[in-house]
Amino acid sequence: MNFLLSRFTEEVLDSYGIRLGNLVPNSIVMLATFAYLCEALVGVQPYVELFAKRIGLGAPRSKAGASAGARDAPGASGSGTAPSSSLPE
Repeated sequence: MNFLLSRFTEEVLDSYGIRLGNLVPNSIVMLATFAYLCEALVGVQPYVELFAKRIGLGAPRSKAGASAGARDAPGASGSGTAPSSSLPE
C-alpha cells in the first residue's frame, strides 16, 4: 500500500533513516502541523534543518555526496541547504 507524502515528510524520513511505519500517529501530526505553520503562517517552505532545530532533534544523518532533495531557504545562495543565519530564533 502506498501513501502520498509531502516532499518535506519524505525528506525528514530519509534524513533520519526511518520509515513511515516507525512513526506514531502523534509524530505524523507534528510533521504535518510544522509544514502547515511554515507554509501558511510564516511563508517559508519547511526544510529538515529548521524542523530539527525547532523541535530539538539531533542533526540529521549526513548523506554521501550532495544533499539530495534539500531545498534552498529563502535568501540562500543556491547551496541546497539553509545557512545557519537564516534560521529564525
